[in-house]
Amino acid sequence: MQNVIGDFHQQILGNCSDWRDLGTGSILDIVNDNKKIIAEIKNKYNTTKGNHKVELYDAIMAKLKESEYSGYTGYYVEIISKGKKQYDKPFTPSDNKQKGKQRTTDKKIRIIDGLSFYTLATGNKNALSELFNVLPKVIKENTNYNLPETEIKQYGKLFEKAFSTE
Repeated sequence: MQNVIGDFHQQILGNCSDWRDLGTGSILDIVNDNKKIIAEIKNKYNTTKGNHKVELYDAIMAKLKESEYSGYTGYYVEIISKGKKQYDKPFTPSDNKQKGKQRTTDKKIRIIDGLSFYTLATGNKNALSELFNVLPKVIKENTNYNLPETEIKQYGKLFEKAFSTE
């Protein structure tokens, strides 16, 4: 289920203005050539285990070395962050094969939470919240499932539970 939700975010962001979804099977998920950003999207902070974070760092680094992505910034996006924190910082995962070692800090390889990335991607600080709030209406309009009004109201509460830092 986590992968499906991550794919959902990949498709939504990949269809925003100036963004392109790189599809499944690609090393990274989306790219914006105007903003010079390439990103890998995961639904939750614990979706990717430690050894895979090192592999992800290496994959981003390899992409950034390709002439096509020269001058780009690579992001590892965690839609739901641990502790509802917002961040946009260098991504330096620990290398569990070399105890105590971390990947080199590179300002072009970053880790970012979902709220911050949706803002970066769209220019709208409320983009993720607006997406979350429209989902019940879209589900209701496009399926045979008739969401009760009480469930629709719950979406706002669930968003606050997952993302609000207040």
